[in-house]
Amino acid sequence: MDFERFLGLDWYIYPLVIAAGFACGFINTLAGSGSLISLPLLIFLGLPANVANGTNRIAILLQTMVSVNVFRKEKKLDLSKGFMLAAPAIVGAVIGAQIAVNLDEEMMRHVIGGLMVMMLIVIIIKPKRWLIGKTDLMEKRPGLMQLGIFFGIGV
Repeated sequence: MDFERFLGLDWYIYPLVIAAGFACGFINTLAGSGSLISLPLLIFLGLPANVANGTNRIAILLQTMVSVNVFRKEKKLDLSKGFMLAAPAIVGAVIGAQIAVNLDEEMMRHVIGGLMVMMLIVIIIKPKRWLIGKTDLMEKRPGLMQLGIFFGIGV
């Protein structure tokens, strides 16, 4: 990473980055996809795509931990079913991390760009789908389709 470039940013970039961080945290907690803001921002600031992706994952992990704790305290989360979905997501994440480490910088930029466009399209098509609670999804034991989806999310 080019630390001289990062440290030499104009003064107004710092409050913008902090504001973007708060916006991403808020968006990720409510509906997800805050990475549509944070990941391109990290790349714009000069981080290589794979480092930006890894840095972004740390923020997502911390945000998820806080969200899980709040939802658990509010009795809105069944941890046993959550663990069942976390297992394939963790396996997928390990596989995805190995794939990301082996991609060169240019390919990683293309993959991230493609995924960002796909996420944006999915959100734009039916935005209310992401804001309305789906309580019936977790009332029964997760099926193979849900486990496969969470594996894909992990990757």
